This record gives sequence, structure tokens and C-alpha cells, in this order.
Amino acid sequence: MVYKNNIVVVLKVDGKILREEGEFVTLPFGSEYSILFKNLESRRAVIDVEIDGQDVLDGSRLILEPNSTSELEGFKKGDKVTNKFKFIQKTKQIAGYRGDKIDDGFIRVLATFEVENEWIYNCNYYVGYADDTNYNNITFDSCLEEETKTSGGVLCGTRRIQADSCFMNSAPTNPKQDEGITVKGNDDSKQTFKLGHTKTLETNSHTIILRLRGIKKASKLHVPEFVISKRTCETCGKNSRSYAKFCSNCGTYLLKD
Repeated sequence: MVYKNNIVVVLKVDGKILREEGEFVTLPFGSEYSILFKNLESRRAVIDVEIDGQDVLDGSRLILEPNSTSELEGFKKGDKVTNKFKFIQKTKQIAGYRGDKIDDGFIRVLATFEVENEWIYNCNYYVGYADDTNYNNITFDSCLEEETKTSGGVLCGTRRIQADSCFMNSAPTNPKQDEGITVKGNDDSKQTFKLGHTKTLETNSHTIILRLRGIKKASKLHVPEFVISKRTCETCGKNSRSYAKFCSNCGTYLLKD
């Protein structure tokens, strides 16, 4: 459990919370994981999430209700999670194809709280619900009157833009055996997101960093390589047959969104 300024961030695999050793979280390569947030404050917090230096909220932000928890299951695109987070080993082949990035293996969470005793609402936010309620057509005026519901996932429609200057794409070296990256996993998440709002936010933010490291599972399923290939893995560059769902080399999800 990583705790900072009344925000708690933990990782879960198979429904179980993983323990940290300092800033490190260890999990088996090939595991799908989720990120669990807890807000111990009596006001909302807005959360930015980056994994391996990349925004995973599709340009949005997570709204965390007061004294509540929220779980992010995977990569958001539009108003839903399209693929779960999957942690795989970073091999020399992967590093050579996609490049080495200085943020590989890092989860960066940036939390910004509402201003205390401030009653001006900002309506350009999204609240997540795992149901079919349609909030997409709420206007700014009706947003001021709409009571925000507590839910498992909340997103904001605006976030900062960062330059790519922090990435290092130099000649690949042999990664350490515990180095890994997060790629697209299964597409069976049911998490969706809807419109919400917050009060004015503070100008200062609080950063929480988790560093992932992997271990190999006790047994590894052998997957045969195919001669005929039609899909190219975005992570390692290996070709797979058109009906393949996951890369046979690194395990990244292959089907198009």
C-alpha cells in the first residue's frame, strides 16, 4: 500500500492486493492487474494515471469521490475500458522493436484535490458507472443540478499534455530479467465511464510512483510459432495469424479495437 497526502494506491492481481517493497511491486510476468485508489479526504480528488510514460485514460482524468475507493481495470478508450493491463517481460527483441523508454515499468499517479470551501463547479468531467445510464447529453446547466453518484470509476475530460522528451530510444541493451512493460490484455472488462463534475481544483498536486518488476511463473505454456502470419505485434514486432488474439511471443493483445 502506497500512501501519500490521504491518497492510497495499490495493485491487484486475481482480486488480491499486492504488497510493496519500498517503491517496488513484484508480480508474475503475464499477469493482468488493476489499480485500486482510495481517497481518505472529505473532498474529491482528480487523478492522472500514466504507465510506462503513457497516459492510459485516453486524455481524461479519474475523479475519486470523498472517502471512497475506485478501481481502474485497464486502458480506457472513449467511454469504456477496452483492454485490461497486462505485465510482460521486456526482452531485447521488444526493446529493439519499440525502443527503450526511461519510464518503462513505472506507474505514475498524480492526485489533485478540490479547493476547500469553493462552490464553483467545473462540468468538463466524467463519472464512471457500470450500467447503461446515458449521461452523454447532459448540458453544463443541467450538470450543475445533477447530483454526482458514488461509483467505481470516474473520469475528467481535460488533462495536461506532456512532451516525449523523457523517452530514450537509444540502441537497445539487454534488459534485466525482472524488467517489464504493461501491454494490452484481455478485452472482457465491463467498466464504463459517464459524465460528472468537481469543484475548482487546487493548483498543487501530489505524485505517487509504483515501480513494477516481474518474476517468471513456475510453468510456461509452449505456444507453437506459425509460418503464415498476418498480424504484427505492436510491442515486439512478431507476426501472428489473423485469428490470433494474443502475440505468441510476448502475449500482447492483437485484435483491433
